[in-house]
Amino acid sequence: MSGRYRPPRGTKDFLSGEAYTSVFLENKAREIFYLYGYREVKLPLIENKDIFIRSLGESTEVVEKQILEISSRENLCLRPEATAQIVRAYIGHSLYLQRLVKLFYIGPMFRGERPQKGRFRQFHHIGAEAIGEKDPLLDTELIGLAEKLLVSFGIKDFYLEINSLGCEEDKNRFKSLLKKKLTDKVKLLCENCQKRFFTNPLRILDCKEANCRKVVNSLDIGNSYLCKSCLSYFEQVCSLLDKRGIPYKVNPWLVRGLDYYTQIVFEFNSDNLGSQKAVGAGGRYDGLVRELGGPDKPGCGFALGLERILLLRNLEKFSPLKVFVAYTSSELKSKAFELLTELRDEGVSSDMRFEFSSLKSQLRYAQKLGVEFVVILGEEELKNNQVSLRDMKASSQERLSLDGLIGFLKKGGNVKDA
Repeated sequence: MSGRYRPPRGTKDFLSGEAYTSVFLENKAREIFYLYGYREVKLPLIENKDIFIRSLGESTEVVEKQILEISSRENLCLRPEATAQIVRAYIGHSLYLQRLVKLFYIGPMFRGERPQKGRFRQFHHIGAEAIGEKDPLLDTELIGLAEKLLVSFGIKDFYLEINSLGCEEDKNRFKSLLKKKLTDKVKLLCENCQKRFFTNPLRILDCKEANCRKVVNSLDIGNSYLCKSCLSYFEQVCSLLDKRGIPYKVNPWLVRGLDYYTQIVFEFNSDNLGSQKAVGAGGRYDGLVRELGGPDKPGCGFALGLERILLLRNLEKFSPLKVFVAYTSSELKSKAFELLTELRDEGVSSDMRFEFSSLKSQLRYAQKLGVEFVVILGEEELKNNQVSLRDMKASSQERLSLDGLIGFLKKGGNVKDA
């Protein structure tokens, strides 16, 4: 990027094509959320820091490294994630009086750590939360909903990993068992994980350092820490995923980095993102509402990362424009503008260049805009009450009558069918 001023490190400008693509994906998400009975909420970007400390855990990386504080005097920060914030709103607005509340959100989150590929300081989440009921069918619905969103976004190379942390007693048992297994291996761990051994041993399982991965993979724990009830719940969710035809892999080391998770945790990953492979993730958080001062209500949810979705699409962009009107001489500019106005009046998104240039130049410009069709107005076409219609994707071109042009474009057919 040239010029003196650039966006702050860890942020990016969404210019026209990418901005339209992100809005397209957000609106596609809204359609699917509404289909599943989820309602949209819009919450402040600024939040009380204590909400995240209490819910995420003081020894988590989000709290230790990632919270972007904006006022220590008022204890305010920019939100690092949305689940705790939604639970705060759920309690504050007494939504717990309803049996089941299903909400979704789309918007920016913030982290204060050093930016990396796929990890921005300002990033965007598309997520959902279902609070008030606990049922394997509900967990399955959320996982299936996340998968449906990714498929609808055109993402192909992703896979689902799933695990169970069990209830609070199971998690404590897991931590104790993990510490016992790691006692004589602590010195083999990275510096961060040596600290985690004492503060938050489950985070060791999520470390990306090669030596730590080697140590973790040598452990043999399985799901021995799960109580009978939690094991049965996990098996029911897996069985329901099998019935739905949703492929998954059980990953016994999948723990997620936030303390509020209990029981089911899952990630949608892609190997095309480098070390930051998660496209989205979620799980169950049955104690979070109680922890933040509300009644003892169960909950589960997920979030997908919009920037990572755009990376996986190889920055393929949608265009807000369907048609570009080109004209072969400056004398035809007024006629081209009349046609442009008529197309817009009929609801066909379209544009043209007002400064005349060669047809070749206009076609190059239209290609850069990503339009589907170019309507070419020339002297010969005009004499015969026709235009040349160029399909930019198929690289084909046909003559079409002016009278039939708008009907054809509104149908969105193939030029060869004209």
